[in-house]
Amino acid sequence: MVKKTIAVIVLVVLFFGGIIAYLLYDYSKQNGYDVDSIGAGVEHTEYKNVEKDGVSYTFNPRIDTILYIGVDQTDGLDGDSLAGRADVVILFVLNKDTGKITSINFSRDTMTAIRTYTADGQALGTTKQHLAYAFQFAGGGKAGCQNVAWSVSNLLGGIPIEEYVATDIKTIVAINDLVGGVTVTVPNDDLGSLYPEFAEGATVKLNASNVETFVRYRDTEVDFSNNTRRERQKAFLNAFFPQLSELISKDMNSVWEKYLTLEKDTISSITRNEYIDIANNFLKMDYGNVEFYTPEGEDKNGELHDEFYIDEEALQKKILEIFYISD
Repeated sequence: MVKKTIAVIVLVVLFFGGIIAYLLYDYSKQNGYDVDSIGAGVEHTEYKNVEKDGVSYTFNPRIDTILYIGVDQTDGLDGDSLAGRADVVILFVLNKDTGKITSINFSRDTMTAIRTYTADGQALGTTKQHLAYAFQFAGGGKAGCQNVAWSVSNLLGGIPIEEYVATDIKTIVAINDLVGGVTVTVPNDDLGSLYPEFAEGATVKLNASNVETFVRYRDTEVDFSNNTRRERQKAFLNAFFPQLSELISKDMNSVWEKYLTLEKDTISSITRNEYIDIANNFLKMDYGNVEFYTPEGEDKNGELHDEFYIDEEALQKKILEIFYISD
């Protein structure tokens, strides 16, 4: 049985979603959760200088970080409804010196430290739980985004998450339509039996009738099916990046204006001035130099859900490669 769980339509919201949310989102609706930082990195500075195997590393200040959170709900993200889960968690890292974009796709099933709260928003401490629940455990909204960002920052050894963007399910079709539909090469056959057009190796142009299927559906009867779904998300992003860049280069303001109607389905920390700066940096990126990184680790069957345990040694090595400069 194929069930719906959230997936990803991502980078475009980094540039217009934040503006929508900043100008139109009513933060007075957000519950009073005691979540006062975007990421763990803003609470300390130890991440700036680290040492590994006798080599000293310094954090690269020429890097921008933007966290995308895809939430599995359809009734908006304005804080009036029961919070969903963060089924998609992707950190985009833009290196302004090299023009490289790195996409770090964290599994929703990652078992990690999550901050927990009472029903009225009082902090209870942390628990080890699925990363997907970080949004829900802080009551959703702005606090939920900050809670996910804190957990991701903690996984990265305290590196701060500068900005975040969250969207719900209803943005999927609209974002694909923004660039006139994305054409993908299907990377696996996990949908082929139910959707023949998505047989492995097929070339398909995504539209309003099939884009949600491609990026969002998975067979939850199959263990670890989120892994093959993330392969499809990668295929979407690989095709989407250059089309978005072309659109922004023509008229970056029109991208924002087209999505003013999506404010209820988007939350972000990005301001209008930040949007313009990010969009300009985005135009300078090298799309032949995009890396899609999925942390290594071990999948396990949990009592209720799949569980993923990150290989911390391998992740640490990658962190040094992406975020640091050796002295």
